[in-house]
Amino acid sequence: MPSAVDRSDSILDEKEFFVNDGRLEREWIGMIRPTTLDTALEEMRRRYEEDGHLLVKGLIPREDVLTARRKYFEMLQPTGFLEAGSKPVDGRFNKEVDPLNFPGVGAGVKGSTDEHGRTKGPDPETARLFGDLALKAHGEDWYKEDFCKHPAVHNFVAKLTGWGENTHGITRTLLRNNTPGNKAIGVHYDHIFLRYGEDSFITGWVPIGDIKIDGGGLIYLEKGMQQQTAPLSQHRHVLCPCVRICAVQLTTTNRARARQRSRGQLHAPRFRCGVYRRGDQECVQPEHDGWRAPGRRAGWVRKGA
Repeated sequence: MPSAVDRSDSILDEKEFFVNDGRLEREWIGMIRPTTLDTALEEMRRRYEEDGHLLVKGLIPREDVLTARRKYFEMLQPTGFLEAGSKPVDGRFNKEVDPLNFPGVGAGVKGSTDEHGRTKGPDPETARLFGDLALKAHGEDWYKEDFCKHPAVHNFVAKLTGWGENTHGITRTLLRNNTPGNKAIGVHYDHIFLRYGEDSFITGWVPIGDIKIDGGGLIYLEKGMQQQTAPLSQHRHVLCPCVRICAVQLTTTNRARARQRSRGQLHAPRFRCGVYRRGDQECVQPEHDGWRAPGRRAGWVRKGA
């Protein structure tokens, strides 16, 4: 039976890969094989069930992604975030500014927000403006309506799952903006991001820019959905509301195990890297381990689940 992992991963021999905990050794990593839209539906389903995720290439038209990308960076332009004279759609980071004023939304880095939850940095005014605008983008129609509810994604999820007309988009998303010189989101399960309800949902990630193999793209733990000590869904009824909606909290045990995996101290499957293009879609089972990179994350659920 064909594998959903690309074994032509010699490109990994030429690069070095780092996460928040340090360097990933070569023997710990491999490549994700992309899935094209002309792949048979049953094969797509097999890969998704077997590997816990499915990288679908070119699902959203690139021009639609570029529109969202341009509008996002136009919002951030007043902060000095972009290289002077560059086009917003290019998203070129200004190397002359202090990156600590532009921490990644959702990265959960200690000390990046004040007691009121607002972004802080060496230049408090710039950092607050950046954080406020990055969060405001989530409520803009070009994002929450045009991009998050794109019919190409909705229709694909409906077909992949077989839910059809019962497919419903979850109105909880995260538009990440990890920047050079800052920490990215750490290893986590998407089920923590969406703790209410059963396991009958899919989370997805769409890059809003092309990402090279060593450019900070998603890294997934192979068979990550099998690595948990207990599914979080078993405990959802005893969790208080503030914990249920926490997007980054892991149990002490899982956090320690995540650190061990990233340092190669457990006999666990390898981490899988990929080359991403704007418009790709990564469909993920909710209890899959991984690091996240800049892009849009959303979820879909079966109505009545």
